Amino acid sequence: GKQWYQRRVRGYGCCTTQAWSDAAETLLPGEMRPLEVDQTRVERESSPVTTAIRLLASDGVPTETRPPSQIATEFLALSRGLEHRWDLIKRYTEWLSGDREAEKEPTFWDESSKQLRSAKFALAPCPLVNDSLNKTVNLTLRKYSRSRYRAVMRQLKERKSEITTLRNICIHAEGSMENEALDIIFKTAHNLGEGLSRRVRDTATELYGMDPTQIELLRTLVVDLPRRLQNANPSEYPGLVFLYFENYVHLVKAELQLLKVPGIIQNGLGSYNYPSTEELFSNNPVLRTILEESTRNPDLYSFVSSFPELFGHRTLKDKTFTFVGAGFPLTGIVLHIETGASINLIDYDITAVENARRFLALTEKLGITAPGAFKVIHADARDVVYIPAEQPVHGLRMLDGTFCSPLCPLKPELKGKVVVPTDILDLASALPADITAKVIAENAAFVPWIRKRNVRGMSEVLYERFELDDAKFRMIGEITPPQCAVNGATPAHLITGLTATWNVNSCQLYMNMSNFYSRMDFLDSIRNRPFYDNIKLGIFQVRDEEKGLWDRRIREFYKKPRNSPCYLSCTIEHSVA
Repeated sequence: GKQWYQRRVRGYGCCTTQAWSDAAETLLPGEMRPLEVDQTRVERESSPVTTAIRLLASDGVPTETRPPSQIATEFLALSRGLEHRWDLIKRYTEWLSGDREAEKEPTFWDESSKQLRSAKFALAPCPLVNDSLNKTVNLTLRKYSRSRYRAVMRQLKERKSEITTLRNICIHAEGSMENEALDIIFKTAHNLGEGLSRRVRDTATELYGMDPTQIELLRTLVVDLPRRLQNANPSEYPGLVFLYFENYVHLVKAELQLLKVPGIIQNGLGSYNYPSTEELFSNNPVLRTILEESTRNPDLYSFVSSFPELFGHRTLKDKTFTFVGAGFPLTGIVLHIETGASINLIDYDITAVENARRFLALTEKLGITAPGAFKVIHADARDVVYIPAEQPVHGLRMLDGTFCSPLCPLKPELKGKVVVPTDILDLASALPADITAKVIAENAAFVPWIRKRNVRGMSEVLYERFELDDAKFRMIGEITPPQCAVNGATPAHLITGLTATWNVNSCQLYMNMSNFYSRMDFLDSIRNRPFYDNIKLGIFQVRDEEKGLWDRRIREFYKKPRNSPCYLSCTIEHSVA
């Protein structure tokens, strides 16, 4: 118990570690420091469509009134307008994989810079690319009625190849924009040298006041300081300063709702659903007591941490996130700042990996991220096995009670792959649907929670939509743009919360059902657990012994056919018992 407790409460951030040290000095002899369990209740959006309408109106989002055929024609025209640039990217890719000595590198005349450039930069920021992509994104972010949205999508599906080309253009142009923004940041760091830290902090203090937050320091490094230097000396700092910093920050914070809201209250149409945490606790009062006592009792702390579907993730600083897609690692950095969690970044592109490591070295130097909090891994997502960071040493439990190693012998295709500790797996929106499905079905079969950054509605023009079709995982809830709530692209009962009106992405939360049977067994056996004696039974009414502590809806939530060949053992059996 003591070793487990020490492992769980370690801090990843400098501020957390210092706070722990300061608090420890004030403890009385024999007194235990209160455990850090967030007692805040985060609820699902109760009226998503009404709230979405209000947000769209307050932000002045225009309503699309043109005929569907005219809207579809505009999308197709935007695709055709950049098709020649996409052809250059394909030629460059073929040249890279061919005989580069025998063939000449493909180039194009860049009208904006008045020079011959490598086809590698065919979709780099320039007036043509910027204007086309701005129009495309603005089209997707307008407010559409249900009928108009469906009519437009029907017409676009008939032109699948052209829409696929537009998606590819958008994804590659986004990557080119991020690389150009990183180049400006690296140039800033190189030119300022040892003076970078002072310059970032002074600029942040000037813009945001004394003691700027980590997010404000990050914004200064990515946006404010490069823009100032560029304005003062455009020829020294050419390119496009990153435009979407606020989008990332807001999206990451919105996506955290999926983890903080108890899974059992997220799906409004589930047979197990509770409309609020209060109703969940009122019908299962022992949960309220366990949560209240968890700040004083390590065993109950473990219980709360191990059942986020009932309490929400209240101890995220103890978790390890793995994000597939390193690139410009703003999502991982903001996630780390908000939670204190450890982050793994995976990318198959070695340039993206090197850029991520270089950028993270800057954020660590500036005190934005904690030392050692990030690992950047060069690998294809399909060549990695994602295993829970606190997987018991005995490995995985079979339905018959026998055990197998973490790389289950029933899945020989997993042998020899890279093992990455992962409590929560994040999959990028640009990850193709077929690769996403393979990763979830095979490589991430042991991961308790997966968040898939996805698209709905008109945003399907920008990225390929992913549909979960895996018996091991249950769709818990979704964060979605207000536009998708209004036009019906996202079913209202699935909406846990809303993003900003300027974000194009949705995000879905999937829960692994493989160990549902053992989790319900554990809940039914808590009267026999040592920690049960520590609960103040007097503050809640104990249910009839024949009925047990749990009402019908909790039992309904954990219903799962016992047809999985191998499923995770419940970690609490060793961390609590």
